[in-house]
Amino acid sequence: MTVQQQYNTTDKAILPTEFANIVLSVKIGEKGGLAEFNEDEALKQFAPLVIGKELLKKKLIMIPHNTDKHYTLYVLNKYTSSIDILDSLNYRDGDGKKTWKTHHKEHPELIKRMHALVKKHYGEAELRANGEPNWSRIAETPNRVYVPKQQGTQCGHFMVQFAKYWNGIDLIKDEEDFDQSNVDAEWKPEFLFTAIFGETNQVKCEELPGRIKKFKPETSKFFSTNKDETKRDKRQSTSLYLKHSHCFQHTMEASDLFHLVMSDS
Repeated sequence: MTVQQQYNTTDKAILPTEFANIVLSVKIGEKGGLAEFNEDEALKQFAPLVIGKELLKKKLIMIPHNTDKHYTLYVLNKYTSSIDILDSLNYRDGDGKKTWKTHHKEHPELIKRMHALVKKHYGEAELRANGEPNWSRIAETPNRVYVPKQQGTQCGHFMVQFAKYWNGIDLIKDEEDFDQSNVDAEWKPEFLFTAIFGETNQVKCEELPGRIKKFKPETSKFFSTNKDETKRDKRQSTSLYLKHSHCFQHTMEASDLFHLVMSDS
């Protein structure tokens, strides 16, 4: 088995953006933190949000984390038995009052809540049968993943990119793709296009305005999985991981749709 096969980039469950706030009682406001937690009530919210996710079979469970007006990504990583935290904020540019440690100080309790809900939902026997790690214990020593930093208020965009390209050991995406210029040029059009025409949109295509409907692609497959084995980062020439080229298949259509929507706003 090769390293790339071992760290399967499709072997992940990405939970809904609102999951941590609704289920784990993470506060969204400026002060952030955690609200009081009622396990039984949380379990009622937990069940419908994990339908079809097969959490026990996935190697990476990704939890979008939104508190204190900032999005980050928490990952329960079964490859390395670690809690990975991917945070795009450059704390060095702040006033010194907020640090990485203070922003994520509640993470052990958050993970303990998650572990308790997983245990109740699936049952201890299923957890043992699937070799589920003890996330409550692992949470005490998180893995701070060093990732590209945002230059403005694009934390949500960065979080989505991290969820797409974190494979459990590395970001399989070129570092230059995280440049500021790509947020407006590529990321925002891509997000808008997939939000409108993706399978999770509950608005049917025929209900969309005609000018938008015409952009609908013939297939729901928006991404290819092309990888360039020859393209290596010279600074990381010893890496065993393939670099990942941008593989969104509807770049031109998404750009035109984005400009249409923005011109009407």
